[in-house]
Amino acid sequence: MKRIIFIFVIFFSSAVDSDEKITTVATVNNITITNTDLEDEMLILKALNNFKEIERSILHQSAFQNLLNQAIKEVELEVNKVEINEDTDENQMTANIKKTLEDNGIKPTRIINKIKKRTQTEKAWKLLISKKYSWKLNINMNEINQKLNTLGYIDQNNPETIKAKNNLIIEEKNKKFNFYSRNHLDLSKKKLLIKIIR
Repeated sequence: MKRIIFIFVIFFSSAVDSDEKITTVATVNNITITNTDLEDEMLILKALNNFKEIERSILHQSAFQNLLNQAIKEVELEVNKVEINEDTDENQMTANIKKTLEDNGIKPTRIINKIKKRTQTEKAWKLLISKKYSWKLNINMNEINQKLNTLGYIDQNNPETIKAKNNLIIEEKNKKFNFYSRNHLDLSKKKLLIKIIR
């Protein structure tokens, strides 16, 4: 098992100019994260928040963590031989980000390509987690029915009860999936060679 190597980083705060050279800020096994990746990710987060004012240090940290998690997922998918489908269509979120960037005078091509890659990675990651933890993702229907009774849904054939039941099932599935997804990501971090570089 490879040990994690952490070289603590002090994030640079200046924007990447067109004249500034591309530098490596982190590596995860053979995947490199650069300063331009970081700036692009910060731009994505800004677009997702409609360019509302966000403290730069918080933006930096969130963007860096997103990129680190993405790289870890890509390595883990490769290790588990889960193929990433590159034929992902543009979804509503991507279309919204594209429009927001264009409205702010930013050419979105490179950013959109990165968002598409992340969407592809997330789909493959969901497949991996679903396969690895399939039996743990099962829902206890007795617990669901007890919750329905507690909420006052007694008649199992009532349309409102059926709707509430479906919502509870989806909520419980998402909760379990998110738990095992985070858990597997944390386990993967311990196995990989992660270098964070100033």
